[in-house]
Amino acid sequence: MNYRLGILILTLALTLATSVSADNAGNESLFAVGTGARALGMGGAYTSLADDATAVYYNPACLPHLEFHEVSFMHMQLFEGTVYDFASWAHPLLGLGGVGIAYMRIGTSDIVRRNNYVNEGWFDFSTSQLLVAAGRKLEGGVTAGVTLKVINQSLDNLTDNGFGMDLGLRMDITDRISTGLVVRDIVPAAIKLKNETEHSPTSVTAGLSFREIYLSEMIDLTGSVDLEKPEGRSALIHAGVEMVAKGKYSLRAGYDRDNVSLGAGYAVRRLRVDYAYKFIDYLANSHRFSLSFMIGSSISEQQAGREEEARLQSTALLADEKERQFAFFKNKADMYNEQFRLDSALAYYYRALAFDEDNQEVIGTIAAVKDALDVQQQHGYGLTQTRTEMAGLIYNFFLQAKIFAD
Repeated sequence: MNYRLGILILTLALTLATSVSADNAGNESLFAVGTGARALGMGGAYTSLADDATAVYYNPACLPHLEFHEVSFMHMQLFEGTVYDFASWAHPLLGLGGVGIAYMRIGTSDIVRRNNYVNEGWFDFSTSQLLVAAGRKLEGGVTAGVTLKVINQSLDNLTDNGFGMDLGLRMDITDRISTGLVVRDIVPAAIKLKNETEHSPTSVTAGLSFREIYLSEMIDLTGSVDLEKPEGRSALIHAGVEMVAKGKYSLRAGYDRDNVSLGAGYAVRRLRVDYAYKFIDYLANSHRFSLSFMIGSSISEQQAGREEEARLQSTALLADEKERQFAFFKNKADMYNEQFRLDSALAYYYRALAFDEDNQEVIGTIAAVKDALDVQQQHGYGLTQTRTEMAGLIYNFFLQAKIFAD
């Protein structure tokens, strides 16, 4: 079932990707460059693979698959003094899904304002977006997510805000193979500066990935490929691989649209540092750095703790029930004992002992009752009141003797 649904996701994505005319007359979001040095080192092929805080951007349906509560930061120097900054926070919720928030900004400062070739000062241009995302687990290894976006664009003294939305889906075909689908700006944001209104272009991206294929005891391999179809433009390919040694050292390579990217990473305890280098045609090559912190206990540790808590609670309830049953049968046995109904007393003492096998008081009482019953059988009394009283005296004698011996 998972395999069939995964293929269906890819087929749907390819259908969407080819249903729009394949040309390059459209435009793209400035943030189509992607984010996170790990993802960028793998060519931005992260739709079905995102397992860190960048899932807020790449695919909100990946949020439930995060192992740690995480924060991440990235800085990228683009061309002509343009700076790209990214910060995100993601928090998986045990048994439910995950939530996250991110802020992205691309800006250029100190742009020269000229009028008839005369320098009249400087101005700034920037585009930013605030992302609020949530993902939830469904049935059959499927997760779905949604990202709400507030986009701001500022040019000199002009500024405007718009609101958009992304939808995401992920399917785990096996424990190590996943497919993903994200539709960015399915609800496009509208930005109006002065007299012009622009709408964020819609894009569809489908991905397939495999994770942690072990090459040796120390090295594992992860790979992914994405097909991206921006509105009004030809389909684009993202692909990448990552090799991790000793769970700490990473080397990456990717193909990002028409350019090659390389990357490396180092993880120690709760800290991960990543770097990516992209070769860009006709422009200066770019360096990307990101830093991630993992916070608190992992989802696996939380799950183990919850199971242990349930086990302890179950054990405590069982102990309480055993104590209650023990008290009930012992009180019943004591009542029969006081009436010198020794056969019934003995039966209930044994039932009480089943709930507290090491109770020395009950063990001693059982021995005394058995001795008294032996005397009854040897002398054959039990029909008259006198004999009943005599049986009681004999029983008390053996009981006292047993206690004294203990």
